[in-house]
Amino acid sequence: DGLSTVSIDTMRNIISALVISAVVACSIAAPIMVASPDFISGDKATITIKWSGIPSPSSGDYIGVQSPADGPLSRRQPWTTIKNTNAASSGMIEIELLNWRSAYRFFYYSANGNIVAQSNAVTCNQDYPMHIHLALGDQPNSMRVMWVTGNNDSAAQVNFGFAPNELQYSVPASSSTYDVDDMCGLKAESFFLHPGVIHDALMSNLPPNTQVWYQIRSSAKQQSAVHSFRTAPVTGPDSAVSLFAFGDSGVSYCQNMEGWCEPPSGPTYLNIKSDMESNSNFSLVVHIGDIAYAVGYANRWEQFFHEISPIATQVPYMVSIGNHEYDWSGQPFKPYWGNYGDDSHGECGIPYSNRFHMPGPGQQSLWYSFDYGNIHFTFMSAEHDMQPGSQQYTWLYTDLASVDRTRTPFIVFSSHRPLYTTETEDLPPNNQTSYIEGLRMNIEPLLAKFQVDLALWAHVHAYERTCPIFNLTCTEGATTHAVIGMGGMDKATEVMNPPPTWIAYREIDYGYTRIFTDSDSLTLQFVNNNGRVVKDQFTLK
Repeated sequence: DGLSTVSIDTMRNIISALVISAVVACSIAAPIMVASPDFISGDKATITIKWSGIPSPSSGDYIGVQSPADGPLSRRQPWTTIKNTNAASSGMIEIELLNWRSAYRFFYYSANGNIVAQSNAVTCNQDYPMHIHLALGDQPNSMRVMWVTGNNDSAAQVNFGFAPNELQYSVPASSSTYDVDDMCGLKAESFFLHPGVIHDALMSNLPPNTQVWYQIRSSAKQQSAVHSFRTAPVTGPDSAVSLFAFGDSGVSYCQNMEGWCEPPSGPTYLNIKSDMESNSNFSLVVHIGDIAYAVGYANRWEQFFHEISPIATQVPYMVSIGNHEYDWSGQPFKPYWGNYGDDSHGECGIPYSNRFHMPGPGQQSLWYSFDYGNIHFTFMSAEHDMQPGSQQYTWLYTDLASVDRTRTPFIVFSSHRPLYTTETEDLPPNNQTSYIEGLRMNIEPLLAKFQVDLALWAHVHAYERTCPIFNLTCTEGATTHAVIGMGGMDKATEVMNPPPTWIAYREIDYGYTRIFTDSDSLTLQFVNNNGRVVKDQFTLK
């Protein structure tokens, strides 16, 4: 009986200890992480993330957000540097998230990289139209609009009309997309984010120089705001135009996402928008390559279209391909004088050619032309073969030869890489032929033969203007060259000092250009971002 009594007492003690342990365990809160709201209904939302019960927090802990929320790690787009600097077991942050058409999830990581807590999923409205941007169509009386949703909606369309509350016309959209298997390199594959379904609609038979209102709609009864644009002026010598041009901008708002970031591009976009608000005559934007600087980080394309939306929904946004959109290790054009590398980090022009649709017959927006008012614009790809005998050279020759100077007295030629610049960073050693010389020997005779007035280039992150020049010699009546790659990427640092005599003006600063024409002159202004001061201006007759 004694042994039984001891056994019973012992069991009671054990049970009491277990109960106490359970109570203590329950009193220690498990790590909790909550994200709200849990649905992004439009193109963006501010998400509040709260966490509590973090054991042994440290200042090295950080918050990550990944999308797709439950996809493989190799396909997630992470933020990795939002630090818990207060080393608190509970806290809160707010993050602006764009609608990526796939769910997000937040993770609390310890300093050693272990996941301590994770949030609920934040889902996105798949049907909301985003990335709306305009471009000129093949005909002067047409306007193209493109947008993105998460679904292949056969009823996607644009409704338009000549008053904001009278959108009585509609045009169905075609749809396309691309996938990770279309990428050409490891970085673009590793940081791939599905672009969604890209919709493309062409509004035709529009009267010239007329305000048009439009709205994107879908079968799911989702619709965009009502936007408006002014149609192209009548083509002719007396049709004055006002436009913006720049290159090499990128994205300004990066929130610690992996990838490149160009904060000075923000003022470029904001200043252009301000100019548009103060002068309604501005009706066109030309962006000459190195557009989003995505370089394989697909989230950058999402941010870029969000940042240009206030501009690109109101005026046609015309683009030219740059090295950071196209260049890759397997590209076919690699002349002895080229310095073509892996600058797109595996994108190889796929996002560019799918997300933009410029005028012209099936050249993937690589080379094309259009008339606008009294200007004929010709765009070349400096990343593709432009040597005599090539497909592109033949097209360039035919295009320039066909210009009717009685209708469009001014010719503006444009491509990403310049024929003239004072930058020395990309020059090869030992007096080898540079890419600049290679381009010049192939293209400058065309500019001279067809008396091109103005050549616009980018690639170099500065503003440079030459005298009217041919073969490194200032020549009356020759083409004036302007390098306008000052949209937002890091400023050029390696340049010729003093500049050669053929440089009329150089400013290593951020900004953009305005171009104005009247019946007998074309004027270009370089405007800096700090104060919107006109730092250089010249007029061609």
